[in-house]
Amino acid sequence: MNRWATAAVVAALVMLSAGDALAQRVGWGVKGGFVAGSLAVSGPGEFETSADAGAMVGVFAGVDLHPLVRLQPEIYWSVRRFSTTDQPTKFSVSASGLELPLLLQVRAPRASATRAVVFAGPQLNVIRGVTQDVGNLRIDIDDQVEDTDIALVFGAGVERALARGALVADVRYVLGTRNLNAAAGPDQKARALQVLVGYRF
Repeated sequence: MNRWATAAVVAALVMLSAGDALAQRVGWGVKGGFVAGSLAVSGPGEFETSADAGAMVGVFAGVDLHPLVRLQPEIYWSVRRFSTTDQPTKFSVSASGLELPLLLQVRAPRASATRAVVFAGPQLNVIRGVTQDVGNLRIDIDDQVEDTDIALVFGAGVERALARGALVADVRYVLGTRNLNAAAGPDQKARALQVLVGYRF
């Protein structure tokens, strides 16, 4: 076997070993729960919104960077709802889409089966299916809303180790940074409080 073949075999073995080691540090799971969405509206024509109940469900993967630190990408399908009553005509809005947070999670040292976690990170929202209900009339307002948002996520939760895997639960606040109003009028930035529970395999 010449030196190039030997080097190729060694490189392949190193990559496979690294892949196995990484696989041992990677876990995944499922989550779902409740979302209370609203808008922060500012500028001429501003109005108040109140959060209505919505739902979200998705999956996550965690890569352990350290025994207490994990990088966790997630993806959810969500439906956010809000309404307003301080306009001449009351209306409610529903918006569905994908939420893709990338979280840096810090876990407390394990003293028992249950431990606390805190996390933060950026999130990409892909917005689809925006409708507005006014009385019995439903209107498609997709063209009045930007289709992407960049948000910041902050939260805390707990995880409880089981014989296999762990139960997880968290509460998070999502702070949208883009003006989502694609039409004339005040700036509209998304806000959301989310409560999620799930299982990590």
